[in-house]
Amino acid sequence: MGSFMDGSLELPTHVPPESYAMEKAVVGCGGNVPKADKRYTVESIWMSIQIRQAMGKIADIWTEMMEKRGGLKDSLSSWMKFVVFLHESILHDAEVAGRIASEAQSYRQVIKSALIRETARYELFLKEYALARLSPLTAHKMAELEEKVQDCLTKTKLLLATIKREFGNALGRQLQDQAWLDENFVQPLNTIIDAWSALKPKIRGPFYQEVSVTEMEQIAKALRSGREGYQFANRGHAYQCPNGHTYFIGDCGGARQTSRCPECNAAIGGDNYQLSAGNSRAAAMEEIFGRLGAERSPWAWGADA
Repeated sequence: MGSFMDGSLELPTHVPPESYAMEKAVVGCGGNVPKADKRYTVESIWMSIQIRQAMGKIADIWTEMMEKRGGLKDSLSSWMKFVVFLHESILHDAEVAGRIASEAQSYRQVIKSALIRETARYELFLKEYALARLSPLTAHKMAELEEKVQDCLTKTKLLLATIKREFGNALGRQLQDQAWLDENFVQPLNTIIDAWSALKPKIRGPFYQEVSVTEMEQIAKALRSGREGYQFANRGHAYQCPNGHTYFIGDCGGARQTSRCPECNAAIGGDNYQLSAGNSRAAAMEEIFGRLGAERSPWAWGADA
């Protein structure tokens, strides 16, 4: 029996020997790798990314435990650098997967790889930002971070327009293809765009560990399922305090009383279905609720959700 290392695996039983020999000869002489093989390569890269994402979650839990226990700054920094490294590798490999998928003309894989890449870019920035905040930030560093957020926001919006135009044409105008593009790329990428938009004004504010897109999805699923005592059937429940911290209003979702943000003590909620000054809709979270099947709010105060 051969091995993957020496390339001497037995002939696949579902391929005629002549075809298999010709394929190996073409590749051995410098010819193109069959497109199907490239698509399998893309899927294997995705699997390796999922493994690293799971590793990152475990490292995040450990880092959070160290923070709560007052762990040494050097140890905390080392763990955070490891998480940054994981996200850097995910970003790199998502770009590689996209290039391979493009060569194979596998348009759906190109689109999915692009979404994985942009999610990784946002998650990486959050980790780099948290690492940077271990030390006092200079005015120059804050300006640099703000510029990076704006640059990523601009590029993400451009990517959305490009994919909708170019790959919308490639996939065709059939309703099922357009529905797939909207569900698997347009809506999730809009969530990332909303997250970038909400992030810029927070750079100079008090440090707050941003919630990742994955964590926002987990929160929304829990609130939709009723496990937390709520079952949000409609959009229009998610808001942000003046400093950008997300909170939720139950029942109909309308603001009928005021309270204080547990993160920064700013006024939240409102009265007579009017939000307190500085409060706003949490657009990224509402986008996720919509993707999970939440209907538009039937109430006037939730019409923009």
